[in-house]
Amino acid sequence: MLKNPDSSRALPKALLFDLGGVVIHLQFGVAMQFWADAAGVPLAQVEARFRLGTPAHTAMETGGSDAVFFTTLQNQLGGNISLDDVVTGWNLILGPEIAGVREAIDACLARYPAMRLAVLSNTNATHAAIWRERLASTLSRFEKVYTSHEIGAVKPHTTAFTHVCADLHLQPQEILFFDDTLENVEAARTFGMRAMQITCAADLQKALIAIG
Repeated sequence: MLKNPDSSRALPKALLFDLGGVVIHLQFGVAMQFWADAAGVPLAQVEARFRLGTPAHTAMETGGSDAVFFTTLQNQLGGNISLDDVVTGWNLILGPEIAGVREAIDACLARYPAMRLAVLSNTNATHAAIWRERLASTLSRFEKVYTSHEIGAVKPHTTAFTHVCADLHLQPQEILFFDDTLENVEAARTFGMRAMQITCAADLQKALIAIG
């Protein structure tokens, strides 16, 4: 279901995409089951202990050490789990590209060939190495790919949106932002962007059809 549709009919100059949950599947359940099996602990324990947004996680996603995060996560998960298994599970979070997204983008570009496309993703060096290869064909359609670990700021903080606008030489209201997290959508709107919450490929297809 398309949530929080934007009411403006003005054609944006750029479309800004989150990656996880919008372009690529996120499989937290798969990762947590792997960690539980590797650690020899109940899945419920891993589910209770695994948290994003911790200081170590935020530090990693703003350019800090991936290794420190993985060591911290190893201690959080408990049980007898190796660092290699921690990293393997972490990478299992990244699933395949969401079916239909590439076709929706191509249909939009066919209709609006001058439309600029960019990515703004909260991510880290370990994950970025994977999705840059996995999504290489789709990402070739994008002018810019902004990652939190490279720009030193995560959504929903204003610094991330400010960086994108400055680099694209656009005003916030000239950008339409797609994200699967409502907090990020609301932050982008407060910043002045048009923004829509996307929860499935059908949402994106409808949104891209309706932007004009």
